[in-house]
Amino acid sequence: MPTLTVSAAVADRSLVTLATVKAELGITDTTNDTLLTRWIKELSDNVSEVCAVAADQLGRRTFLTEAVTVSYRSGEVPCGTDPAPLILPWRIPFSVSTVTVDGVALTVADDVEVEPMAGLLYRLDSNGERTRWERARVVITGSGGWAQGDMPAALSSAVTDAVRYRWFAHNRGDGDPLLRSYENPDVEKLSWVDPDKLETVNGLPAAVVARLSTYTNTVIG
Repeated sequence: MPTLTVSAAVADRSLVTLATVKAELGITDTTNDTLLTRWIKELSDNVSEVCAVAADQLGRRTFLTEAVTVSYRSGEVPCGTDPAPLILPWRIPFSVSTVTVDGVALTVADDVEVEPMAGLLYRLDSNGERTRWERARVVITGSGGWAQGDMPAALSSAVTDAVRYRWFAHNRGDGDPLLRSYENPDVEKLSWVDPDKLETVNGLPAAVVARLSTYTNTVIG
């Protein structure tokens, strides 16, 4: 596994703003801001972990943009005759700034090709065709992730929806995702799913996790 180093981690790994969550939940007062902020931070980390975002040197994971350095030992570089790519740590979308091979700088525009959403880096030959990497120490600098304002809706809404489940588990009412049935013949009868029986994955409702497949790492990296 390559080494991923982040020199200046983002101060707040929240994938959605407090204002957005409150607007979605119809909350207009500030009474629960501290609680909601804590949930947003916790569930944002849970989303990153479920999606197998690569952890940095301190174990932090995020889909937010950070400058990164990725280092491969020679034994971690794929060998053989096929033009196998380097599998980058899962910090999509990945943008490459510099690449060195045994300390020799490559020309990024001519010598490598990155697939930003797949997290793959190919070596190119003099004709611009994909070729195999040399068994050598490879160091890559670049960035991975999105600015919070550009965060894909699937990721930000996953956090919002997970907060929604928690919120309505404590405050039953209209829009409760745990509301199982409702009838109003002689002025109403409500039935809820037991929160303790809700299927979860790493603290996230399974229904939320199911929508994250596009952003989940399915290979090593």
